[in-house]
Amino acid sequence: PKSVENGFLRPRPTGRDRSSLRPQATGLRILVPYRGTRLALHQLQTSMNRPAAGGLRELVRHIVQRDVLRASAAKSRGWMVLVLDAAAARVLTPVLGLYDLVEERVTLVESLEKKRQPFPDMTAVYVVAATSESVARVAADWRGPTADPYADAHVFTLDALGDGEMGALREMARKLRALVELRLDFLALEARAFSLDEPRAFRVAPGAARGAALD
Repeated sequence: PKSVENGFLRPRPTGRDRSSLRPQATGLRILVPYRGTRLALHQLQTSMNRPAAGGLRELVRHIVQRDVLRASAAKSRGWMVLVLDAAAARVLTPVLGLYDLVEERVTLVESLEKKRQPFPDMTAVYVVAATSESVARVAADWRGPTADPYADAHVFTLDALGDGEMGALREMARKLRALVELRLDFLALEARAFSLDEPRAFRVAPGAARGAALD
């Protein structure tokens, strides 16, 4: 098995209190195939409203294991392939190790951006950013006259999908076992520290014109 080489929650303020700025896991938006070509949407409220004993990293790790890996394994047989884009790889790295993946029946970790060998007898678990580029790459795996690359697919996005991205995934509905918006788009670096992965966040002065960097 390969390990993840490169690394989910989004700050969702609910008030003016400083404590409301902490990342929270309030729910997952679940989209599943319905009648072959349609997607039905409902809300699945998680029980992760209280911090885990190990802090933020342990909380995110638990969410990924339960709502991504174990949820996919429950609908699959045998081993699974985990396919990550660059953004998802940065999110997963701080919270999951090789042993965690093997325990959840993940035998291979692949890069979405690279050419991949097909495994038609294995389930693919995609974790990707909710961008048009990444979603298009996922959809492209299942397009064309060639045989399907995997037995079926579970797609998880780090943030909410737009209408365009949602439409791009409709063509793979026949093989789509789950489509879940995780809303986990930050890096859990430590138990009480996270990063939004915005390199320019402190380079531009408040109120400055776009593109005007600090000296």
